Amino acid sequence: MDRVWILVTVFNRLDSLPNFFQNLNQQDYNDFIVILIDHGTRHIEDQSLPSYVIHLKKPSDKWWTGPINDGLKYLFSRDDLKDNDFIMLQNDDVKFGPTFISDLVNISKREKAIVGAITIDPNTRKIVDADNKFSILRANHICAKRGKDLQEVGVEPIPSDILKGRGVIYPVKVVRDIGFLNEKLRRRSDPEWAYRAKKRGYKVLIAPSVVVESVIGTDIKLEGKISVKDITNYLFSPKSTANLPDALTYFFACLGPLKGSYCVAVYTLRIFLIVFLKYILSIRKS
Repeated sequence: MDRVWILVTVFNRLDSLPNFFQNLNQQDYNDFIVILIDHGTRHIEDQSLPSYVIHLKKPSDKWWTGPINDGLKYLFSRDDLKDNDFIMLQNDDVKFGPTFISDLVNISKREKAIVGAITIDPNTRKIVDADNKFSILRANHICAKRGKDLQEVGVEPIPSDILKGRGVIYPVKVVRDIGFLNEKLRRRSDPEWAYRAKKRGYKVLIAPSVVVESVIGTDIKLEGKISVKDITNYLFSPKSTANLPDALTYFFACLGPLKGSYCVAVYTLRIFLIVFLKYILSIRKS
């Protein structure tokens, strides 16, 4: 049985880990090791962790990408890492079934591909993330399955341009080829990683038969009475999915200077239009 190395980061959040480990304890695939990269300002006690967890304590001055790369560097320094093994990126605040790991491994082997799970909202049971196509014209990702029921998408793997970090599996030999995540990206490093692999000729798939339940995290929004500080955070904070620095770096990393420049122009114009319209509406309401 090929080993699965599961990389998970945690930042000052302990309440979700018991449920996460409970999901792992129920897996029918038992050759896995969790590399828990703990980069909070207070660290977890080692004795509270299962025996299959390797606990890496890291400083809190990096965003998600840096700790994941710390985990990858540690993993690739080990003598027992094999090319036939797999690396999984996963969040700690998700729920998944007992065949989650085995299904991803089997599909990856059968399709010779990087494979991601489909993400649903646990409350609505609707798809929130699935196959994402890169629309250069719109400077955006298009997810045609978002908002649909699982029954509407079938069970066969679906080609995708990118994958997010909630339940995605990479063969080790692919990671040896494409390298680690891009630390210039505080956000979007996980989709850039998959897109980089696709450009190298690797198959990238979403598996509708493999489901992960996740409440998509809170985002910085422009609502109510909007101040200059609100706009600044929306445009530049790494907590904002719209933040310009990561978006610009992302487009250039994925598409190169020519197409990247076009996407940067379209994206920036769209974001500033959104900010302008919401600001005008907030003034009229106040």
